[in-house]
This record gives sequence, C-alpha cells and structure tokens, in this order.
Amino acid sequence: MTAAQVASQGGVKYCCLKTLNPYVVRWCLKVRVVERTDLMSTKNARQFFTADLKDASGEVIRAVFWGDAAEHWSPVLKQGKVYQMSKGRVQVANKRFNTVGHQYELVFYRDSEITEVADEGDISTARKLKALMSLRDIAESKRELPFFADVLVVVVESQPVTSVVSKKTGEEFKRRNVKVVDRSQYEMEISLWGNQVDALEGVSLPRVVAFTGLQVREWQGGRQASTGKGSEILTSLQSFAGADKDSQSLLQWYKENSGSVRFASMSRGGTGEMGGAGALEKRRVEEKCVDEIKQMTDGAFSFIGQIRRVYWRARRRDAGEDRDRQMGTSGADAQQAVIMYPACSSCRKKLVENGEGDYTCYACDKPHAQADWRYMLMVNFVDHTSNITIRCFADQAEELLGVPANELQTWSLKEKEKLLDCLLPLDVYFRVVIRARVEMYNGEERVQRTAIKIEKLSPAETARRLVALTKELLSQASPSVKDEVSRKRPDSLMSGEEADRDENTAPNVFL
Repeated sequence: MTAAQVASQGGVKYCCLKTLNPYVVRWCLKVRVVERTDLMSTKNARQFFTADLKDASGEVIRAVFWGDAAEHWSPVLKQGKVYQMSKGRVQVANKRFNTVGHQYELVFYRDSEITEVADEGDISTARKLKALMSLRDIAESKRELPFFADVLVVVVESQPVTSVVSKKTGEEFKRRNVKVVDRSQYEMEISLWGNQVDALEGVSLPRVVAFTGLQVREWQGGRQASTGKGSEILTSLQSFAGADKDSQSLLQWYKENSGSVRFASMSRGGTGEMGGAGALEKRRVEEKCVDEIKQMTDGAFSFIGQIRRVYWRARRRDAGEDRDRQMGTSGADAQQAVIMYPACSSCRKKLVENGEGDYTCYACDKPHAQADWRYMLMVNFVDHTSNITIRCFADQAEELLGVPANELQTWSLKEKEKLLDCLLPLDVYFRVVIRARVEMYNGEERVQRTAIKIEKLSPAETARRLVALTKELLSQASPSVKDEVSRKRPDSLMSGEEADRDENTAPNVFL
C-alpha cells in the first residue's frame, strides 16, 4: 500500500485527495459531500451541478456533473452523506469558477460508480471556508472577468429589496444591494438575488458575513459582485473551523477603525477615498483625444476638453407648447425634467409625483414627502480634434456644474440660463473619464458614453497639459515643419534657458 492510499475495514484501498492527479488512472475515493448546489442550467440549457467532497485527511476537492450525469446523480447525492466514488476523470481546476483551492477537480459521468457507504466517523463533518480573497485582491486581480470568489467581510449597509424585470424573458426578479468592507480598506457592492435577498433580513449591522461563490464582473468602470444559485450567505460561522474567531476579530477591527479609515470604492458612485471611478483609475485609463474616442465602441478612456454645450432646454413642438399652456405647465418645469429627476433616497430610482406635492417610489413601495433631486445631463465636450456628447449623472454632473441638484431645482429660469448658457462655456478645462459600450435601443445598436469621473483642472495644470499636447503635435508634424519651427526658435529656448531670462526683457513671439 502506498502513502497515497488508505485502507478501510473492508480492505478497499482509497486514494487520498491530496495526492490525486490526472496521472492516477484507477482510483477509488471515500468522501463526504460537505456542500453541493442545486441542479442548474447554462445559457444553452445544459444542466449541471457541483459537489464539494472531503476525505479523512481533511482535503476538499470539487466534483462537477454535466448533462445526463447531472440528471442521474443529482437525486442520489445528499449533503452530509458519505460515498465511495470511482471511474471519474481528474482535470486541472478552472480557477475562474472553482474557489475550493485544490489544484484539480473531478468530473463524473452517468456510468461512474458512486455508492453510499456507512459513516464510520473518520471524515469530519466540520466545514471549512475555502480560499478567501480580500477585497483588495479582487480589485487588483488580473484574472479574466467574470470570476468567482469567496470573501469574509463586514456588511455595513443593506438597501431595500427592489424588483428587476429581465429584458429577454420578461421575468421579474428580487434584488437587494449590500455594501461590504474588510481589513484591506476596500469596499464593494454585492447584489443578492431571488430568495437570497431575505438572508440578511432583520440582521443588525454591522455584521460579519461569509459569501461563497460570488461572481465578480465589471460594471460601469468598476467591479461588482453578485450571488448565484451556487452561492451561500453565511451569517453564523460557529460550525466552521476557525472562522468564528476570525469573524469576531474582523468585527472588532471595524468597530475600532471605521471612524478613521476611508475605504476605497470599487463601484461607480461610491464614497470611498478613490471616488466613483476608484478601480477604473487604478488601472490607468488611457488618455486619448476626442476624435480617437469617437472611433471606440467599448472601453474606458479619458480626455482633456472644454464644455461646448449643455443640452438642458426641452424640445417641444408648437402643439406641445399649446398643450402645456392649456395644462398650466411652465417652461421651467419642462426644462427641469431634462436635466434632473426626483429620486428615491434609498434605491435612487425615479419617483412618481402623486399630484399633491408628495411622491411614491414603486421600486421600494414607499411614499416620500420630499424628493432627492439627481442630475442626468447630456453635455457636449470639445477639444482640438472634435466634439463628443457624454451622459453625466449625479456626482459627475454636480462636479461639472458646481451646484447641487437640490439647490439648482429651486433656481429661476433666468438664473439657470445664466449658469448653463453663459458661465459654463468659459475657458475652463476638465479631465473627463468615460465608459463607452454598445447598448440596444428598439433593436438598434448605439454607443453610449457615460462620464464616471470629471475633474476640473487648475490653470497651472491646464497650461502644463496644453504645452505637452503642443509638443506632441509638433513631434507628429512633418520634418519640414519641425525644421522651420527649430530655425525660428532661438538657441536659448531650445536649450531650456528661457527660465533664466530677465523679467524686464520683452518676450519673443514665434510663428
């Protein structure tokens, strides 16, 4: 008997999961099903389920069942039971979808041999959290998106349950968004779906929770996670070896440091130290000119430009104007609807006015005596190459206008005209970070460009960037033009000695 084999009372030689590899052809396992998923389907309607298996050494490996094997073995395998398994295949684990931590995973077929055996107590029933990732690791991971991850975090905020209707099937789903943080000083938003929205109902916050099987994907320039059918939300960790002590330590750390630590956000609209585009900025968004960005249909880019126009005046036909006069609708109200909307303070969805000065949020099913006004601007920016129209929401639009939406909502029409038509188009430069992607509208593909960060540049920074841009344009010019420029420029400027020129000396004018 080799070290990789363990004998049972019946004389059967079992292979250890720790030494299992693709080169071991004939093997037999005695394992306990410590965790399994329900029968699920892929997008192409292929059924599957997974089961995490544990042997007497404490090692855990994931088993995958596809198609006919999934239908055949799903009613057989019960969580917590002990089985003897053989005639499967060992393959390298796909780390995008496998979070167990074992180097390999198992695939079983319909003709594999799986038999329930007596529980002799040699395989522990204690569960163990898998290879946990910190939120910083998730934010900085170079793995291909989407990927799966397990986390141990502090839930600090839980939003009300909302309903989402699938565009493809028309099916309605329940969703709850929660905000989580950890010791890496990052925060992330997690979307809970279906019956999992009730997992945190009535739980006092802050609370340490373990999320397993989270799917991490890119969302509007940042990263967001969501639960799936194979995910678990563990609010009690007493049955996990060592996890209860870790959760108490994490909660104690949060209570002691939450007032002094600023958490970096991974999602747009976050309040962390890195702002709304934290994760995106960390990946060094490529800076391009507007003309180049207009050729791009997907990705994140930045440019330096000025405001050419803010589209804030409502487009109405003559008949519409007559109808507004008959209904008593003012021009200011119609124009106000173009640049801002009354939002729910909880879910940020649009409120419906009841006609008596109060509002109703149908997503949260709650009345609101007062609306939280939020921007939704269409702004046209221009640089030296072209102009481009960008959607600007909430914080980005407020950075652009310099006035909160709740305050602008009370302004008169003349005051808005003065700001939007006169003051904004002055010689002020902005650095704009945008996200471009293709969306479908009535069966037609359109490229939508949304601002995820807007930064007003100081005069010194503007001058520095314009000088750098001028040098870049000159370097791209034809040799004859560069030679002409060099011939007309004095040697002192070519060598950088212009900084030592006496202040009383009149500056030279070139070109």
